[in-house]
Amino acid sequence: MGINLKIFVICHGEEDLKNRCLKVIGYPDVRIKEDPLRIIRAVRFNLMYGLKFDETLKKAMVANRFLLSKLTVAKIKSELAKIDNYKVDQAQKEKLFAQFAIANLVGVIK
Repeated sequence: MGINLKIFVICHGEEDLKNRCLKVIGYPDVRIKEDPLRIIRAVRFNLMYGLKFDETLKKAMVANRFLLSKLTVAKIKSELAKIDNYKVDQAQKEKLFAQFAIANLVGVIK
């Protein structure tokens, strides 16, 4: 945000928001390896705001979903609580949780 409370959007972000498309800055594979929690966050943004995954992001999420097992239980619980506190399409949630191996974590942490 600038001093005049304007939001500055870089990397064509404004266009992506208009198109309801979720992307990451840089290479999705690298970004997810830096922080696998981004997979769960991306799913949350899809469920809460109806943002579609950019195809390269989606591929990186699938390819790196095994990294979710490296996250701490506290981080996973925190992110899942944000999803649970918001009314989301349950069928879509189940589909995405299965697709990105989040469903495997739910049974382990509860």
